[in-house]
Amino acid sequence: MTDFWVGAISARLFLTDFMTPANGAAAPDDVLNAVTFENVPQESEAGVTKRDLYEPLVEAFNGQGIFSDRIQFFDTKKLNKQYEAFITNLDPTKLLSHDSAVSRETQGQLASYAAAQLARQHHLFLLSLFICGDYARFMRWDRSGVIVTERVNYREQPRLLAEFLWRFDQLDDDQLGFDPTARPATEDEKKLLRDAVTEHQNDETKRKHPDLHKALDEAGDYPFYSISVIPTASESDPTPIARRYIVKAPIHPPDSPVGRATRAYYGVDADTKELVCLKDYWRPIDNALPSDRWLEVAKYRSLCRTGNLRAYRRHWSVKELLYPLTSAVNSKELVTAIHNALECLIAAKEADVTVLHRDVSPGNVMLNKYGQGVLNDWDHAIMLNVVRVSASRRTGTWQFMSIALGRNPLKIHDILDDVESCFWVLLYQAIHHMPCPNDSGKHLKMFNEFDLNPVGGVLLETGGKGKRSYLSDPFDYHPTSSTTTNISPNRRLAQPMSSATQRRRTHPRSLTYSVTLWDWRDGQRETLSQISIRL
Repeated sequence: MTDFWVGAISARLFLTDFMTPANGAAAPDDVLNAVTFENVPQESEAGVTKRDLYEPLVEAFNGQGIFSDRIQFFDTKKLNKQYEAFITNLDPTKLLSHDSAVSRETQGQLASYAAAQLARQHHLFLLSLFICGDYARFMRWDRSGVIVTERVNYREQPRLLAEFLWRFDQLDDDQLGFDPTARPATEDEKKLLRDAVTEHQNDETKRKHPDLHKALDEAGDYPFYSISVIPTASESDPTPIARRYIVKAPIHPPDSPVGRATRAYYGVDADTKELVCLKDYWRPIDNALPSDRWLEVAKYRSLCRTGNLRAYRRHWSVKELLYPLTSAVNSKELVTAIHNALECLIAAKEADVTVLHRDVSPGNVMLNKYGQGVLNDWDHAIMLNVVRVSASRRTGTWQFMSIALGRNPLKIHDILDDVESCFWVLLYQAIHHMPCPNDSGKHLKMFNEFDLNPVGGVLLETGGKGKRSYLSDPFDYHPTSSTTTNISPNRRLAQPMSSATQRRRTHPRSLTYSVTLWDWRDGQRETLSQISIRL
């Protein structure tokens, strides 16, 4: 979050720009001007506890009749001024991240609370209040970053804090950032999702989904929502009608309040009663990104207001129910899925508008109900031959990046990198989820190996040594001494089951890529499947 705090802006400007009630209500000056915090103990007084500060703060508003049940204070234990999140002894108009450990912890805690709320509710942006000792800051969170005000001494300027809470109470749902396409589900809609999940799990004729139970989050605190999604207009249907889907908990909730914040759901179509996959995500606004081919959010406004930071647009996509690679019933189905992903990469490259995926990973190669591979999650993809601003960092999942991308952080991502990523996905999944001899665990270390090396005057992660060594001789592979992160394999691991060779021909765009999957039976190697694709 270091680069995503924006400010400090004027507290009065914040109230005017972000918190002007749509109902036209005028501020009750006589009430707001009468608010005082004289009964709130000074933080410097001996024996003062956090509760000694909270209760008088709440009473100051309740006594004036402006503190409604729409506002809740949470005990964050951060009221002592030593936990201020930003440097305060310099220019008050500049927001400088504090350099102490406890202050960095405060920033992290603020971000974690915002992330938790954004994960459980459907918001386009979020307003929050940070009180630290005798001071308060107002904050507005969106997927680009956080706008933060200057410090307000609420003892000396009680009107500003009182007005923030009064305005907050007057704002409608749109002004509070609630998503207008989402509403709490009815009891009938909740039952519809429960029944659809239960029926699928109990139907012996259907492929089993290992994560489908997460859709109901029976032990968690996620509410049910009804989501309205309008299909993308087409020539055959220029004015599509919104469809409604019932969802509850995301499979993997985002842990950051900024960025793409992808939330994948298993939901049910309210009309067809069919289970589907829904993905809620934010994409950077970039002319080089391909348009969505599925369904898009019904309404979009200019939501990201954090100045020069990267702007994001929110999207929904809806697809058939897909299954993770871990659900492959045998090695042939696994390698077929990778084959299908390779075919999809090539088709995208050879289309009229060339598209590069750039994030081939186990989470993005899925299976449909027939066991065929589906290359998913194209939100990191770009269109080639389109003028664009280069990203400041590599795109993709580190463990499955090509050797060339790992070794050179400045390398331009191309189709060969995606093709190589397919091999690493195949190898990783085979070691984890297929029967193997006993020493394959050592091969997992190469997926996480990295070194920190200076590149253009900046320390960047580089890697690929272990992968290169493995390709040279998989049977004589020994992990390098680079920094590693341990992985706990899901099953008994052993001899590598896969190998790949790639050969560049005279023309730099010509490549033959072969993947062979082996099985070991009675100590003998048996070839199960082989794929050869020329680019």
